[in-house]
Amino acid sequence: MTDSTQLSDAYLLDSSLKSDPEIRISKGKKVITVNDGNNGSYNSGLVIIDSSNQLNGSNGWASLKEGYLSFPYVVTAKNTGNQAFSAPLNRFCSTLKTGIWNLISDIEVELDGKSILTSCDYKMFWNNLRAQTETSLADAYKHAAETNLYPDDWYSINYTSVQSVTGDGYSNNQSDVLQQLDTTLAQNQENRACNSGFVSKLNNAPMVVDQATNPSFSWPSLNKGASASIVQHTGRNAFIEVGTASPGSVAGTWIYLVKIRLTDLHPLFKELDLCANPKLKLKLRFNTGVVAVDMDKTAQGSSNGIAQLTTDNGASALVTTAAGANTFKVTSFTPNFTQTTMKLKSVSVPNGKGTDDKQLNATFDRTLGATYKNIKYVAVLPFAETTDLFATATNVEQFQSPFDSAPWTYMPGASMRNFQVTVGNTTVFAETHEYDYESFLEEFSKLGAINGDVTREMNTGLIDFNKWTFAPCAMIADCSRITEKDVPASIRVSFTNNCSQGMNVLVPVVYERELSIDRLTGEVERWD
Repeated sequence: MTDSTQLSDAYLLDSSLKSDPEIRISKGKKVITVNDGNNGSYNSGLVIIDSSNQLNGSNGWASLKEGYLSFPYVVTAKNTGNQAFSAPLNRFCSTLKTGIWNLISDIEVELDGKSILTSCDYKMFWNNLRAQTETSLADAYKHAAETNLYPDDWYSINYTSVQSVTGDGYSNNQSDVLQQLDTTLAQNQENRACNSGFVSKLNNAPMVVDQATNPSFSWPSLNKGASASIVQHTGRNAFIEVGTASPGSVAGTWIYLVKIRLTDLHPLFKELDLCANPKLKLKLRFNTGVVAVDMDKTAQGSSNGIAQLTTDNGASALVTTAAGANTFKVTSFTPNFTQTTMKLKSVSVPNGKGTDDKQLNATFDRTLGATYKNIKYVAVLPFAETTDLFATATNVEQFQSPFDSAPWTYMPGASMRNFQVTVGNTTVFAETHEYDYESFLEEFSKLGAINGDVTREMNTGLIDFNKWTFAPCAMIADCSRITEKDVPASIRVSFTNNCSQGMNVLVPVVYERELSIDRLTGEVERWD
């Protein structure tokens, strides 16, 4: 305490002896908008943004650290049954999953005509690990609204092998804040039927635009005409209501004008600047598709099970359980935001691999090709094996379920022992790792942490040991100490499944590539 007091006195004394210097770096600022080149065609889910023809001439200097993407994302609920809903859909029966980057399945980056970030499935899954380990609580609190970063709880995960009001298989979509803790001896339910992260996301439900006379939120400032006008002119999110949906008709539409920081998509953007005649090109592939949900005629909530799913790398929306009494109205209103744009402030001056299903005490042993250089991390993300133990959601990956909080969470209760990663002929661990505190402390908690997680006064990360133990249970291997910079090496991952359910694993490999760029001309001089 004495040292801390003396330090504060020294700081105040130094501050009083000198005046603060005047900082004048720039003499002007503007925001540049780069539109996509799709010309209104988005059926393929692929969006291309090419700045080469839109940033000709001098626009000053711009850092992509502050750049972000803006695009409309629409979630539509449709009655595909043969009976009408008994009640209108409300805006609280669906929301986006944790992490706004999960709306995008892949990103490619070209600079000066050279491909510096190539296509790869499940690339965005690594961003969940980045957020869980790099984000501070203060940053999560300040930016949660635009990033949708409200971490899902582990203790609210439910499982059922039959059709039920919570869905089919694993689910984490309950919002009953009044539900008591499980005190039964049967131990046949989750600890608490409420996911606080899910409730936080539901609380950010968009304002309602409909034909009713009631204003949104009952606020007189947001009557029917004003709500539509505000959404049109400011690009706010909106929920479009209709009455009771008849067979074949749309039951409700959630329209999000999404903002995603480029640095949340890939750390590469922390290092790139634009100057002179930049030749930056982005290719974005969005998660799109159809989720079919079976419901009874009462429509009291979301579901009895998944019948069909067609998406890229995962479902983007999470539907509410029927237990929350959030039953599943469309007007002619349509927002006029129909284009993806990249916003840049200008001033004047790993990869995913295949899956494999294993059972209790069965071993996983997979060798990846010797194509990677300068390997930094290898992660093992476990998801539930779905060929059985489910009612209708068989062969549907856990992260594709609209009832489950995956990919923010993984297979509940997953456990691995004898975990080892070998790069070339060198093992990462002197002894195989178990799924225990050592793995959390030495590998997971150090990932992206300030000063390697040894500075208690300043820390980052949203996942504690208890959460990691039950749901976000990823195994990490730091390979940076044993890899050669320019020498390709094979990767071998092995472990034993220590739980009683089959496991599908996703193995992201994070490796470093080098890029040499002239910041003044934008010319790429070398890239590996």
